[in-house]
Amino acid sequence: MNVVTQARLDLLTEMEEAMKKRTRSICKTLRP
Repeated sequence: MNVVTQARLDLLTEMEEAMKKRTRSICKTLRP
């Protein structure tokens, strides 16, 4: 696997984690 692909995968993983956290906080806001 080349560096560009690895970096892209890392970025996707980071974005996925950020989205999960955001979704979780939105859910907490909607249903406390």
